[in-house]
Amino acid sequence: MVEVMYTKEDLIALFRKFGIHKGMIVLVEANGSMQNYIAGGEQMVIEVLKELLGSQGCIIAPSFTFETLDPATQGDFRFDYSSWNEVRESLFGFDKRLSQSRNLFANQLMLNPGSERSNHAVYSFVIHGKFDSKTIRQCANYPVSFDSVFKSMLSRDTGILCFDKSPLSSSIFYALTRNTPYEESIILRAYKQKGKEKEVQTFLMNKPLEFKIRQFLKNKEKIHYADLGNHDISCFALDMRSDNKDAVFFKN
Repeated sequence: MVEVMYTKEDLIALFRKFGIHKGMIVLVEANGSMQNYIAGGEQMVIEVLKELLGSQGCIIAPSFTFETLDPATQGDFRFDYSSWNEVRESLFGFDKRLSQSRNLFANQLMLNPGSERSNHAVYSFVIHGKFDSKTIRQCANYPVSFDSVFKSMLSRDTGILCFDKSPLSSSIFYALTRNTPYEESIILRAYKQKGKEKEVQTFLMNKPLEFKIRQFLKNKEKIHYADLGNHDISCFALDMRSDNKDAVFFKN
């Protein structure tokens, strides 16, 4: 089977069909490498988004670093109790210049001049384009919210663009379910690098309830999909302005 390879022209046409336009915010959620199905890979996607969004637009990508979590925490990794102290000694704390994310798109976006990275030990984001510099200073507790990295979404058109990743798992739902009945809270502990030493950071994080997310996506008028055989790209619009139903759905 011949793989489908998207070119720059294909991406421009696809993103326009998705409704991506000048001045909007695009949250990019990506899983794995884009090199196998997009000519130019992650950087080509960035270049196309820059072109379509213009100087007033903004690209955001999660650059989460679960490797900084303490082995005793409720994170992605589990270790035998007997190895916890050794693991703690070996861990390198979060450094926004040095800590790489599992998200290859976020790592590539960070290499682009003008990109900034927020400061959370686990749930950081890379931001490129027009944004309020204050938004990169996340709170330790409940770091993914409309109070910091997603604040600009409250007044601007937003698109959630997913590559080989289900919209269900988008980081936007951490923010959408915050302070609603549709979240659970957990306590996490991670490390930040301070010179040669590590600083412990204990914080609260929410877990969105999946059934409500499914209801939300089912009620969306349109989620755009592009099937590339072994890969897929999807996009849905989000309008968080106070008079829009997206802003109140999770409050009920």
